[in-house]
Amino acid sequence: MTAKEKESVVRDTVLKILFAKMLSIIFILGLPTYGSTQSKQVEQKRYEEAIEKKNINERVLGLESFISTYPNSEIKREAMYQKALALTELKKYDKAIEAYEEILSLKLTNENSFKGSVLQHTKYRYFSYAGLSEIYIELKDFDKAIKCANKADKKYTCRHHPVNELMDYKAFVAIIFSDIYKAKGEYEKSLNYIMPYFFSENDEIVESIVAVLDQMYSADQITFELTSAKQNLHIGKNKFARINMFGYKLKIFEGLMNMDGYILDTSGLTQSQKANLFHQIIEQNSIYEHYASAL
Repeated sequence: MTAKEKESVVRDTVLKILFAKMLSIIFILGLPTYGSTQSKQVEQKRYEEAIEKKNINERVLGLESFISTYPNSEIKREAMYQKALALTELKKYDKAIEAYEEILSLKLTNENSFKGSVLQHTKYRYFSYAGLSEIYIELKDFDKAIKCANKADKKYTCRHHPVNELMDYKAFVAIIFSDIYKAKGEYEKSLNYIMPYFFSENDEIVESIVAVLDQMYSADQITFELTSAKQNLHIGKNKFARINMFGYKLKIFEGLMNMDGYILDTSGLTQSQKANLFHQIIEQNSIYEHYASAL
């Protein structure tokens, strides 16, 4: 056998060994993938069983069991957060505070992709500070409530999320600040946080605005402001109108949706037609509907 033939045999042998090793690695890596899928399905089922318990005490026990059984689960933070919510609902505030602080003590990990891990880490720190703030409102510890709300708003708002989802987070923390100042009896400050979301159709925002307006103004004053605002609607050149009420200048965007869920195209409408559209948006606004009988 020539030197060249020997070299060819050696090369073929090495390639066969490498190929066999690659197959074994792929096979070995493939096994946990199948097992991991099954494991995640079991985890998800256990979590759902815990979270769906009607009795709140049993829900807490189920979530605690899940967390201890699956300490490395990808939905561990979610389970811990649901436990904190349940404890808050039971008015076990000391334990709820501990549960939120336990979430805040978790370190950032690379469970999945780095981006996914960052989102989970940031999201539940945000919700934990928001939850703590709500507890401190109940305990009338307003300094701590404001401190936690500020951390949620300025440090942990999920800016990696899409714009519409980010707006939901901003509205959520606005409600918390509003609740703080409403509980302190500082209604003007409370209203400052939530009036920008007047046309958001967020149920909590609607409830908060109505509650504060009823504290600050008489029924006649509210009726006058809402009626005047509608009558003095200003149609802008862009896709919004401006409305003034209670000392606030608010923009109304073309948020009216048709039956298919698409935003209506008003580019070809006259100013009069646009005005009719915006008046329709106003009339369908939940806060206007709340006071409709007096208007």
